[in-house]
Amino acid sequence: DDGFYGGELHISGGCTVNAVGEMYGLELTGEDLYIDNSSLTATSTSMDANEHVISGMKSEPILSNVYLATEGIHYDATKKAYVDADGKYAKTVSFKSIEDYKIEVADIKVTNLNANDVLGDGKVTYDNATRTLTLNNASISEGSISYGIHIQTDNVTIKLIGNNIIGNQTALEGLYIVGSKGTKIVGPGKAT
Repeated sequence: DDGFYGGELHISGGCTVNAVGEMYGLELTGEDLYIDNSSLTATSTSMDANEHVISGMKSEPILSNVYLATEGIHYDATKKAYVDADGKYAKTVSFKSIEDYKIEVADIKVTNLNANDVLGDGKVTYDNATRTLTLNNASISEGSISYGIHIQTDNVTIKLIGNNIIGNQTALEGLYIVGSKGTKIVGPGKAT
């Protein structure tokens, strides 16, 4: 009736686990759930409102390089379960690993979580499918930064739109490319 039943569970090493059960996706016997750099989807197929996706956890799962991917739910410490905004038990919970794209902008790692808006101002984006870092009138020069842009992966295209500023007086380098090859800078914009 359970996708997994047992004690403490560690999910790691970049694996993907799908746990589906009629009553619980995962039923832990009062132990912890650890997820490290891996993905987990747990589903309860029960229509019973008292059945939920992960049961018996000692506390909220311990996550490393992982984020809660299911929108609209949160962990309720009183119920020791994931619930929706109305406090009803969630029937599916998904955790996904954080993908580090080996690029930093103003010392901020570019990941699958921030690629659509790296700096939070809408001016720097990254498309991993095309390996394109787009600067659109970006000012990567605020505060104390080590590098304006630091690239540690191959075949990245930096696309410039408008006028962009990369680096400042505290930056060691405006653009620092190390251990990578095939980096291209394309227009129609400019960078200083």
